[in-house]
Amino acid sequence: MSKRYGVIALARTTFDMEFAEEMKNDAFATLDASGIDTVGPRSLACDADAAAQALAQISAAGSIDLLLILQVTFTDATMTIRMARESSAPVALWGLPEPRLGGRLRLNAYCGINLAAHALGKAGLPYAWLFAAPDAADIHARLRSLANSTMPSRAAVEAIEPAEDDLADRVIGKLREGRVSVVGQHPDGFDTCAYNAAELSALTGISIDRVSLDDAFAKAKDAPAARAGAHRAQAAASLAGRHRRRRPGATRSIIAAALCARGHRRGKQGRQPGRSLLARDFR
Repeated sequence: MSKRYGVIALARTTFDMEFAEEMKNDAFATLDASGIDTVGPRSLACDADAAAQALAQISAAGSIDLLLILQVTFTDATMTIRMARESSAPVALWGLPEPRLGGRLRLNAYCGINLAAHALGKAGLPYAWLFAAPDAADIHARLRSLANSTMPSRAAVEAIEPAEDDLADRVIGKLREGRVSVVGQHPDGFDTCAYNAAELSALTGISIDRVSLDDAFAKAKDAPAARAGAHRAQAAASLAGRHRRRRPGATRSIIAAALCARGHRRGKQGRQPGRSLLARDFR
């Protein structure tokens, strides 16, 4: 008996849409060759409205064995989370690799499926996944098995007995002295960037200082030229790709972040002094 999948192909127009269309067509051709009946539009859903319309069309088509979210390009996880919550069928992700040519990524589906999978896990939503080209070995069998291979919503972690480790103890000690300045708010759909300050403090001892973007750029704007120049020189000496042309405002963004971190370490605005954590602290 053939499987029946509802399929929604996600993409963003900021990527190579001609290539995305080609990869999407190859993916649907592979689904057809696998003996899988598909329902839903075979067009790219490039925004929330298109994804909602696709899901409505699939829901109206009747029972399905699987909701397959086809990750054609990078997208945030907003649409994926919404569709997974609304779907009565199991959910799977299929990401499409692209050739590594050394230049700008044309699709970046790998990061898209990784972000989506992590967001589903954080939300407690079970899913299956596949990251393979439409012409990969055993692709037909792997696609047909997706409906029966949904991962649990929470990973099982075995308890381990702690062992004595001087380096680990030093790292824990450094963490408990630390403060982290978080500038701005993570974008919608980037759930992997979300955090719980209370849980972080209980687990590691690290405290969080929140800084709005407006405050960060106000600090940068009001910074004396000499101080701004010092941060600019420090960034130029340590950042990869520093010789490339930067977008307007990029330097000021670097200075803003540096000033906020430095200000919080010194205990400004009524905060207690703390240490900024750097990689070298753990060497």
